[in-house]
Amino acid sequence: AAMLFNSFNLTGSGEPERIIGSMVTANFFQALGVKLVQGRAFLPEEESSGAAQVAIIGQGLWQRRFGGDPQIIGKTITLDGRSRTVVGVAPDTTRALQEAEIWTPLTFDDPEMKIRRFHFLRAVGRLKPGMTLQQAQADIDVVSAGLEKLYPDSNKDWRLRLVPMREFLVGQTWTNFGDVSGSPNTLDLEGPNSMPASRVPQIRWRRQLNKKWL
Repeated sequence: AAMLFNSFNLTGSGEPERIIGSMVTANFFQALGVKLVQGRAFLPEEESSGAAQVAIIGQGLWQRRFGGDPQIIGKTITLDGRSRTVVGVAPDTTRALQEAEIWTPLTFDDPEMKIRRFHFLRAVGRLKPGMTLQQAQADIDVVSAGLEKLYPDSNKDWRLRLVPMREFLVGQTWTNFGDVSGSPNTLDLEGPNSMPASRVPQIRWRRQLNKKWL
């Protein structure tokens, strides 16, 4: 699954509000093992810009902004001036993985999504049963090398790094040259050699985790 952090202007049904959100692939909630409070996750066909405009809202936002309306599924909200139909409500525990209260489908048919030099997506996934993180990293290293060979202009000296959830969420480190916030088994893109070679810790913080994420 992949995600791209974003923010949205939520208008209508109250004062305008800037909400932290995320654009995600249809399998995002499934990959994280998140069961929605209401409704459904996104469908693969909703990853197209020509598909119906839909959104999933967080449980906290649902309670705060919409009074926990039990009929919220199927209603429309306005994000950045565009109407979207609410198809699901995500539990508050999802915020332990990313500070988002609104999710929309990530559309890959946007021309900007096809520009290879833009390294902006965060990926999350689960290890296959019986596979260690080290084995998975070895496979990812082969993929990285192949991409660098095929696309030297955009992928030279870029590497994919697998990071377990515990490392990201317990004692997370922010750096001088990149946003390392993320989720379980995240592919963290290391910068080219021209960038700082070491990560410089600036802030450390801790979060309470759901036991199933450990």
